[in-house]
Amino acid sequence: MVFGQEDGPGNNSMLHHGIRADSTANIHYGGWGNDLNDAGTVPIEEWTHVAWSFDGTNKIVFVNGVETSRGAGSTMAGHALPVIVGGHGRDAADPAGQSFNGAIDEVKIFSEALTAAQIQVEMPPSVSGPSIPLFKTSPTFINSGDSSMLSWQVTPPFTSISIDNGIGTVLAQTDGSGSGSLSVSPNASTTYTITAASEDGETTQTSSLFVDVDPSTPRINEFSADTTTDGLTDEDGDNEDWIEIYNPGPNGADLSNFYLTDNPTSLNEWAFPAITMQPDSYLIVFASGKNRAATDSQLHTNFKLSSRGEYLALVRKGNGGGFEVIGDFPPEYPAQEEGLSYGLAADGITLGFLVIPTPNAINGPVGEGFVADTTFDIDRGFFTTPFNLTISTATPDAQIRYTTDGSEPTASNGRIYTSPISINSTRTIRAAAFKAGFFATNVDTHTYFFLDNR
Repeated sequence: MVFGQEDGPGNNSMLHHGIRADSTANIHYGGWGNDLNDAGTVPIEEWTHVAWSFDGTNKIVFVNGVETSRGAGSTMAGHALPVIVGGHGRDAADPAGQSFNGAIDEVKIFSEALTAAQIQVEMPPSVSGPSIPLFKTSPTFINSGDSSMLSWQVTPPFTSISIDNGIGTVLAQTDGSGSGSLSVSPNASTTYTITAASEDGETTQTSSLFVDVDPSTPRINEFSADTTTDGLTDEDGDNEDWIEIYNPGPNGADLSNFYLTDNPTSLNEWAFPAITMQPDSYLIVFASGKNRAATDSQLHTNFKLSSRGEYLALVRKGNGGGFEVIGDFPPEYPAQEEGLSYGLAADGITLGFLVIPTPNAINGPVGEGFVADTTFDIDRGFFTTPFNLTISTATPDAQIRYTTDGSEPTASNGRIYTSPISINSTRTIRAAAFKAGFFATNVDTHTYFFLDNR
């Protein structure tokens, strides 16, 4: 079992998710007496992304972002026993050959059922090269002119190891066990990416270094400006826009001299009350226009956020009496999308849309933007003469994938579009476009009917 939980043999509260130990490596989604078997397969000796979901009606299984099976059923009832990762809940105490005999790179559990598009965004790049268990900067915060030690550990065998941002190959700084380090002194905050390669492929890992950033200066970490589905309910029962402030630490942050504004010509538009944020803590401020700043109740700015995009900044009163912009979105943040929030990735540097809003919690992966929808130069309909079909997207460097068997094109499923498609008989073409770091398009489907296929 990949992971499981139950409160006794044969109890209906049991839940187990696994890969069956047979020759076809079938996926298994179980709830006592209500299993979803043979719900897709995974290849042997390859990394595979598997997702199990329950939408309130159906159990659904995804393999590498593609739905492989669904079936009606219930999910686990909650109880006090922990979830066992790498084995069966019961069998962790009484082994019965159901421990997972494979490698698990990462496990994520969500509080809501994800869509196929959300699952694809959550999927990490395929892991086929050497493992990189360590890649970090120490210290993480430095002043201009100071240096930090960049350290790494790569599991052999490897054929090359390199780091971006002008560093290049670091094989000379890496010993036979895969350990290495070097000193770096960038002029600005930087996220480094290490790439390790072997005959099986390559893997990457990132590490961030912050320059001239006060580690106890709070920041705007995330916000929502389209409250149709991702707003928060305030004390009045209203669904409102919100702004999340985060203090990365290591010290407390006094907010008595801080302000929020959506007007670059009025930097002290809304003042925080005299409160202190503890290290590694979050604070939600409703952007409702209700103007409330009492220390013992929810906070509300005197302005609202525009879903079409506008200026937003966190400001601090300077020692000389002026105002200093600590962090802003100049000249304005992009137009917002329903169901998404906007903010920083967990590295504190990369900015983009969050597919799952995370108020009062660490942020997940971000997307830089949205791939422009695919365009078919010939619309669906009835035809008597063969033609060539051109599919395009306005997003540079986006990859278009299409299918002709009715299946859904994903980042890993379907043919890669490289030239016009010859249509000379009845065919259904489904297409979508993808780009690393961007949210994929929806799937466009066109059917071309030839009444006489002789």
